[in-house]
Amino acid sequence: MIRISFGVWAAMALILVPLAGAQSYTVTNMGDLGGGDSLALAINDHGAVVGYSYLTNGDQRAFIWTSTGGMHNLGNLDGSSALSIARGINNSGQVAGLSYLADGDVHPFLWTKAGGMQDLGTLGGTTSVGNAINDSGEVVGNSLLANGTSQHAFIWTATGGMQDIGTLGGDISSAQGINDSGEVVGLSYLAGNVTNHAFVLDAKWRDARPWYSRRRTGEQCVCRERLWRSRRLLRR
Repeated sequence: MIRISFGVWAAMALILVPLAGAQSYTVTNMGDLGGGDSLALAINDHGAVVGYSYLTNGDQRAFIWTSTGGMHNLGNLDGSSALSIARGINNSGQVAGLSYLADGDVHPFLWTKAGGMQDLGTLGGTTSVGNAINDSGEVVGNSLLANGTSQHAFIWTATGGMQDIGTLGGDISSAQGINDSGEVVGLSYLAGNVTNHAFVLDAKWRDARPWYSRRRTGEQCVCRERLWRSRRLLRR
């Protein structure tokens, strides 16, 4: 058995691959981006890994690693010295995560090999984080609202943009995972903001995308509350 001290976790990013018919493992040192420290956060079914590493100048950058190409710096959203972190990767190699901007704001990103890093925006606040991505390229995470205090879980799609999925009654929620069926899991504070509960959101939110389009153009939708209740989504 290989034991790894969490006191030195930052020294290397690791992949553990079981060897068929043997009770042992192969440990692959994935290296770093020049700064000596790296951390792996997610892996897809093809063995592509994402996380973050430090550069020789001390800046922190999101990376993608493959067994054939090694570790690749994904950069950040504005080309500054601000840090970035990759938190999820799907089987198409699309990557979700977060990037600081030069002004200190934090935005989620979607990275693709063809298009590079795309800013997914916020729900009106200065900070937003992408936590996970499924094979349809749908990203979930959490974002501050315009009031600067409330934080809500979101779903982002290429056609609908970023949509607030509300809370279970409190001021804070966060979406942590999404499967290929579109089901979303996370946590939300209840009314009073003392206790938080896990939630699972069913995939019927996809049926509400025409409402999303109306909302994005600024049109009031009188059916909002009825629609969300009928879809059993989180109530705002």
